[in-house]
Amino acid sequence: MGASKSIALLLLLVVCSLTFSLVFRDNLGAGARIINDYSDRGIYAEEGLWLARSKIPYTESFSEYPQIALYFFAVPHLLVSFINPHGSLPIDYATVFSLLMMVFSFASIVTLGKLLSNDRKNWALLLLLPASFYFTFNRFDIMPCCLALLSVYYYSRGHYKLSAVFLAVGVLTKWYLVLLVPIFLAHYFSAHKRIPWPMLITFGLTGFVIVLPTLLTGGVNGLFLFYNFPVTTEMNNESLLFLVDYGARQVFKTSFANSFTFGLFLLLQFVTIPLCLTSRVATFDKVLKWSALALLTFLLFAKFYSPQWILWVSPFLILNARKKADVLWIILFDLLTYLYFPIGFDLFGDTSSVFMLMIVIKTLFLIGFIVPLVGELAQDNLVLAFAQQRLPVHLGRHV
Repeated sequence: MGASKSIALLLLLVVCSLTFSLVFRDNLGAGARIINDYSDRGIYAEEGLWLARSKIPYTESFSEYPQIALYFFAVPHLLVSFINPHGSLPIDYATVFSLLMMVFSFASIVTLGKLLSNDRKNWALLLLLPASFYFTFNRFDIMPCCLALLSVYYYSRGHYKLSAVFLAVGVLTKWYLVLLVPIFLAHYFSAHKRIPWPMLITFGLTGFVIVLPTLLTGGVNGLFLFYNFPVTTEMNNESLLFLVDYGARQVFKTSFANSFTFGLFLLLQFVTIPLCLTSRVATFDKVLKWSALALLTFLLFAKFYSPQWILWVSPFLILNARKKADVLWIILFDLLTYLYFPIGFDLFGDTSSVFMLMIVIKTLFLIGFIVPLVGELAQDNLVLAFAQQRLPVHLGRHV
């Protein structure tokens, strides 16, 4: 993307953000949060007040978010106090917050374009599809998305330490990005036949510097406070676990939701880690495929699914797309996500048959993305290859 196109894109994002915030503040009276959703931005505004109130994060003010996210939530307050000291919260906060998200959106699109081949660079604009842009505007998930892309980009260019810095910052913005660490390790080891100690040390030191203030003020308990929140969160009806439990209750008249299945699904969320570490990740293309698989698996088996997670996985779906048919499925997945939230959720309710049908279809999309990746990457697994060699010849032919 040239300089003129980049400037035009940034200006377009800024204009759209301001228009959505100032002109369509009431969502055109639609009865649904079709443009503005103040719920999460209201939470960010409240949690970002720790600086204005001179509170010590995690010790004197609770937060469910990692350090970088919590620190960032204070930034819009600083800008609002400078631009409009007597402004109203959370409206002014939401306006500034969404405007800042446009910067991360711009950086994500530009970085994604650099990772794509010349004939596919325009596919980076798929990050502006309805659901992706909606959650960019109303949530902060575009931040870790941007940091993940920057980490992948610099890794692809051989700047491993800089890649580790962006990845560590990303993990402490949204911790799901830790799933990329074993993928980088497996690829580096496959390519260089050694462990990337400088990269690991850089990753560890960067993370340590970020969490050090929390350690000093709140100790270990303060450090792990926000990690306990997602672990203890109950399942919601957008998850595969809920659908399985619902089916069990209808067919077998018993609940499938218990400590065993919660633990099983938690393990399945991270199943790609041992699989990746025991596989040959010989090319950068395989890094992208493993990244998509790791994130898709994490989403599929999460007991609490959130629609804004589309921003976690969409960039890697785009990077792995090769045909127009692949792009079509990405578009359909994005449109479906926007239709079920906010449209279906607000207009029909999250217990309606219409909403639940869309959740089933969404889950099938995730499975549909996962299956071909598993089929392609399984052949690189060393354990499976060894097992196949040990099988009798007449059985090995069918494995």
